[in-house]
Amino acid sequence: LITKQGERWPHLLRSALLHGPSGKQEGIVVVGTDIREIRAAQRELAAAYEKSRVLFDNMRQAVFVVIASGEIIEPVSAFSFSVFGDDIKGTNIFDLLFKDIDRKSEVFSALQTAFYTTFGADDLQWEVMEEYFPRRILCRPKGSTGKDEGLRILKVGYCPLRGTTGLMEKLMLVVEDITRIENLEKEME
Repeated sequence: LITKQGERWPHLLRSALLHGPSGKQEGIVVVGTDIREIRAAQRELAAAYEKSRVLFDNMRQAVFVVIASGEIIEPVSAFSFSVFGDDIKGTNIFDLLFKDIDRKSEVFSALQTAFYTTFGADDLQWEVMEEYFPRRILCRPKGSTGKDEGLRILKVGYCPLRGTTGLMEKLMLVVEDITRIENLEKEME
């Protein structure tokens, strides 16, 4: 709608046909809803998202979110590409971060159990299982062929993201490449 002053007022219009007793169309009903407040809130949300995205993408850490299936979903920080050498969205966490852990090992089994049992769980369950999530990981970037070629030492932090029920719905990971730091420490010894 446009006011007499020329101001645009966005509206959401809904309509329905009116039928008489015989089933013949006799009219139409149109209901309009002023959505200026909704549009203003959408603009504020977009601006806040953009501010967060700028901060998020300028961190020198890979930050991303994982769901119960193990799939990495948005948000994924831009620096994740530097750490892993690829776009990681849609990748399974076990095929990315935990890929170099022996699949037949007790460590891998405990990690997998802890991972899948913490989704939908409360704080106590997380606290019990948290110790099975590795904090330091040796990881080869995608495409490396040699045993130690491009081997990276990653420091990993985990943050459960809870829904309105207070149960864990997603898991945020903060991954930092500490290879250079550890190599410098070895040189200093």
